[in-house]
Amino acid sequence: MRIQAYTFLIIFLTTINIFSQVNVAISDTTVSETGKISIPVYVSNLNNTYIRSFQFHLTYDKSVLDFKSINEKGTLTDRRYWGVNSDEDKSGVYVYGSGWTSLSGDGVLIYLVFNILVENGKTDLVFDKFRFNNYNYPQAIITNGSFSIDVKQEMTFAKKGDGYGKILIDEILYDLPLQIKLTKNKKYTLTALPNNSSLFNGWSGGITSSNNPYEFTLKQASTIYLDFQLKTYSISSGINPDGFGKVEGSGIYKYGSSATLKAIPYDNKNFVNWTIDDEIVGDSIEYSIEVFDDLEIMANFESAFWQITANTNPADAGQIIGTGYYSQNETAELIALTNDSWAFANWTENDEIISSDSILSFSVLSDRELTANYNFITDIKPDDYFVETKLFQPYPNPFNPTTTFQFRIKSLSEVSLVVFDLTGNVVDRIIDSKTLNKGQFSKSYNAENLASGVYLYVFNAMNTFDKTIYSKKGKFILLK
Repeated sequence: MRIQAYTFLIIFLTTINIFSQVNVAISDTTVSETGKISIPVYVSNLNNTYIRSFQFHLTYDKSVLDFKSINEKGTLTDRRYWGVNSDEDKSGVYVYGSGWTSLSGDGVLIYLVFNILVENGKTDLVFDKFRFNNYNYPQAIITNGSFSIDVKQEMTFAKKGDGYGKILIDEILYDLPLQIKLTKNKKYTLTALPNNSSLFNGWSGGITSSNNPYEFTLKQASTIYLDFQLKTYSISSGINPDGFGKVEGSGIYKYGSSATLKAIPYDNKNFVNWTIDDEIVGDSIEYSIEVFDDLEIMANFESAFWQITANTNPADAGQIIGTGYYSQNETAELIALTNDSWAFANWTENDEIISSDSILSFSVLSDRELTANYNFITDIKPDDYFVETKLFQPYPNPFNPTTTFQFRIKSLSEVSLVVFDLTGNVVDRIIDSKTLNKGQFSKSYNAENLASGVYLYVFNAMNTFDKTIYSKKGKFILLK
């Protein structure tokens, strides 16, 4: 009879459960701090399975986890007439449970309680055995799990210095300042990325180094500073011609700052302009520029110009040629021309006679104001004045943009007055082969289409009777 009952039980269980499967899984668990951890074992599809017992062996790294106990509270085994026990061995823990009532439903079978032994530890959680009931019915479909601990530390990364930049943490780019949680005892690669305006000088605070990139293992929360400094550039200046002046403001400047240079001409010198690579960039005595690179700028000077003025006394007695602006030490030539019935007497300056010659030459050292004095006469013939052909210096000189040429012709002549640049190219023809009779002439010239600079003029007058040629050349200066 016992054999028959036993056989009947096997047949019954087999008939009921041969097609039943129960899913069994242990959770993948990750924690961020050390201490005690409860890891659940899940089951599902328990209805109509008649489970009265289970047993399994779970393996794990015992240097990471230390098994403490079984927790049944709130689980499927937390019921009357059920009990769960455990035994440890070298590779893990053996767990078994049984009861007088069948398990049913879905949920947590039990909790396995462990102590966490190490930070940043990892281990697989593997069922190498699992069986329901004494006859391994129903079949358990196993899903293994894992455990890891990822302890986080609050880290702060901040900029130091007057420069700018960002940070790479394991190839992920972040803006500064940055607060971030990183894994304790993990190795990280930090890379400082200065922007175009800055240089990286090193790390300080939680680490001290000038290496970039820098590898470090996180041990504790801290603040790490990235020292970014603005790049510096040299602003230098030259003097042209050498010795004509000086420049204030040259030196070392930080990226993006403003540099102001001031040209200071020496005595009897004038500032002309600023040039960079021979290109004019300004003509004010002060030049300001934002600094983004090394720069060399040239301050250009020239000799100072002095003004020579002259009056006629009486006012209608004649004309004066040669007044105008002259550079330092340049020779001025003033010519007193007489009108009919007047004769030149002398030159005076500050009411003192300085010369009785009608052509007055002197070296220009300062501004001067002169007076040409005349006497009235009645015994001179007008034709006696024109005893020679002559061109007088243009007035004013320098000029902007007009000046006047005066000349006299002693007899019928073919006249030309041509303007050249310093390379010998013709730039204008003021008088182009024009036949003029005896007399006193003036010709105004407008140079508004020319650039500032020094130009040459050539005057030719060929006598139409004897073919003799009077020729004179000179220079005049256009200042715009």
